[in-house]
Order: sequence, then structure tokens, then C-alpha cells
Amino acid sequence: MIVMNISKSNVFSSNTKYKLVSSDFMDKLALCVLKSLDNLETFCFKGGWVLSKLFPNEFRKTVDIDMSIIDLKYFDIMKDNLIKLCEEWKQDGEIHNYKIKSPEPEKRRSGFVKLYRLRPSGGKYKVSGIDISVKDISNCTVVLNNSIPVFTFERMLADKFKVLHSGKDKISRRIKDVFDIRLIIDRVNLNKDILFKLCTSNEVDFSKGIEADCLYWYSNDLEEIWKDYVSTHNINNYTDLKENLIAIRKFEEELLDEYKFK
Repeated sequence: MIVMNISKSNVFSSNTKYKLVSSDFMDKLALCVLKSLDNLETFCFKGGWVLSKLFPNEFRKTVDIDMSIIDLKYFDIMKDNLIKLCEEWKQDGEIHNYKIKSPEPEKRRSGFVKLYRLRPSGGKYKVSGIDISVKDISNCTVVLNNSIPVFTFERMLADKFKVLHSGKDKISRRIKDVFDIRLIIDRVNLNKDILFKLCTSNEVDFSKGIEADCLYWYSNDLEEIWKDYVSTHNINNYTDLKENLIAIRKFEEELLDEYKFK
């Protein structure tokens, strides 16, 4: 397992009393997980929350943590501590209510922790949470600051490429992956040999979904979904959907040209 060090201020943003912003909820939830699970090879964080810590000045807004555990028993180990934390928030008036659900790996369903607040106009909305899946994470993690296991960029990309080539409905629901992929391929010195092997084992079909000009399921509807996502998630860079898709396809073609026949 590789160990990486980054500024601690970029990992957990606040040690103060819980503020009314989702980043503090996420940081406290992550700390709760870290205190509950002491074996760093049994779980890892991934996705938007991790990228927001590594690229704090240019990443999209996110309200959820994504994580994986290697066995369902690790959800049971951390569940009591998560309930205790959520009850404290509820009693302090930080949240109105919460839901906690166990993963169902046999049905390929993730578990979750969801935190809710009331809207002034009525009803409730989710303010933050954790998405928890059960999957194999072997040989796909690094450790930040000796204590925070996260997916490698190569593993994150392999999963996101799978989504990108899965279908029109899938990419419209996961439009955030377009931004994540573009950010990673632009900002990270990737091990392309490992990336290609992970994409192969993940059964990524790089030929699926390519439309005119390499724009992956591109349509006016997808453009509208993208524009709405950009405006609601504080995205200030990589705002052109077509440009992002073309850059991503160029990266894929270079990857395939270099490793396809090795």
C-alpha cells in the first residue's frame, strides 16, 4: 500500500463546532469512519469528496462521501458510531433526521447514511451523507497522511470510464463523471499501464457510445443536463461539454494506441 502526504488542512477542513455547510458534515462522517475501522486495508474513500481534498481550489461542489468496504461486517462495525454521531447532530438541531441502510452486496446495492434538513417552505432535503458499497479494493488504494485510504486515480478513472460507455441513461444520471475524468486526465501523471489493465478487468467497452465527433451519447438534452449541473455545482473550469468529451476521447485513443496490442 502506497503512502502519500498532502496538507492536513486539505483533508479535514474544520475542527470547530459543526457548521451549517456540507463539507463539515462530510469531514465529521469521514472521521467517524476512520475511528471505527482501524485496518486501512478493509475500506477506502473515493469519488468527489476525495478529489475535492486533492484539488480544493478547482473541484466541483459535492455533498456526499463515496466509500467501499471489503466485507459487510465492516458496515456493522461502524454503524453504531455513525448512529451516535447522527443522533448528536439531531439533538443539536444541525439536522432534522437521518437514514442509515446496510449495503446489499448480493443484490449489488449500496448502503448509505443520509442527513436531512427541513425546507422553510415544507418538506425535507438531503444535506450530506455517505454512499457505501461492498467490493474488492485490493491493489487499488493509496494512503493519505498515513491514515486515510483512498482509491488510486487509475482505479477511479477505470470506474468512471465504465459509466461513460455504459449508456445514454447512465451518463445522463452520472454527468459529474465527465468533469471528474477531465480533471484527472489534465492534472494527474497517471500510470497508463495500470489504468489500461484496470479498464480491461472492468470490461470497459471503449467503442460503445461514440457518436459524431466522438461526443458520447451527445444530445441537446445531455447539454441541458450538463449546463444545469455546472451552474448548481460551482464549476468554473472545464465548463464546455463538447470540449471535455473530445479531450476525453483523445486521451482514450492515445491509451488504446499505446496498450491495446501489448
